[in-house]
Amino acid sequence: MFINVQFKNRKKEFVGRIYSYELASDAEPPKKDAIVRLTNENYDYINYGTRVRVDSITDVPVGRVAEYLRVRYVESSMDE
Repeated sequence: MFINVQFKNRKKEFVGRIYSYELASDAEPPKKDAIVRLTNENYDYINYGTRVRVDSITDVPVGRVAEYLRVRYVESSMDE
């Protein structure tokens, strides 16, 4: 299962390319449009803990696959 996300720009708008990450097998998929921070399987932040918006959850990658690593996520918000 893949989590497809968009990163925010300087204006805190989620625009641009969609990136796909493989979700860890024991992780529950997040909801669409959720704001999350991605971690690796050891719960170390990836992409410096940048907040991303979940665009979709699919069985095959939709966007550009940044790296082949399995990810988990931590719920977040734009208010943090």
